[in-house]
Amino acid sequence: MGAKLLFNELKLRTNLAAFYYDYKDQQVFMNQASGVPGAPPYQLLENVGKSKIYGAEIENTWYLSEQTQIGLDIGYIPEANFEEFIDPVGVVLTDNRLPFTSEWNISGQINYAFNWDEVSIKSRIAFDYQSEYYFDQNESPYAKQPSYMLWNANLQVEYRDWQLGIWGKNLLDKEYSHLKFDLSSFLGMLEDFKGEGRRVGMDVTYRF
Repeated sequence: MGAKLLFNELKLRTNLAAFYYDYKDQQVFMNQASGVPGAPPYQLLENVGKSKIYGAEIENTWYLSEQTQIGLDIGYIPEANFEEFIDPVGVVLTDNRLPFTSEWNISGQINYAFNWDEVSIKSRIAFDYQSEYYFDQNESPYAKQPSYMLWNANLQVEYRDWQLGIWGKNLLDKEYSHLKFDLSSFLGMLEDFKGEGRRVGMDVTYRF
């Protein structure tokens, strides 16, 4: 269910959406302990019985001028839980949150563009925020990603057939994890794949 709204006086465009999913036998990637003592855990795609997901999204774009636009998008998922599920080794996961599903997702950006004689210049600065979430179905504190925010920016300059792009990602060099495996019961360790740190680059393009 959704709606698209345009507020001309405010120079604002808003898209709204609400969703409700009641799954049966939803397939979810899970980190599964082995049923064999001393054997390593493994990852599998598992049918998880019943699960429920609902939430809402709003996308806003303000057209402040011909040169400047501001965007703000908010996603809210208060529930994304297993309704009824016991994994193959007997662990009860009912009411646990589904892996990789944060409650809040918020992103924003400011775009500014203008022309100077034959030169076209476009710039953008943006952020992306995610609240905490788990990497596994057991809600292990060792496989939890705390909330974090990333900042990105880019500048693009075009002149005739030439294009120059300067960009930066994760500008504040925020440390976060891309994936975690809780191996404490097997190896007494945590496997932690870190997300990319600060990166800055430049691209040059010539159109023939």
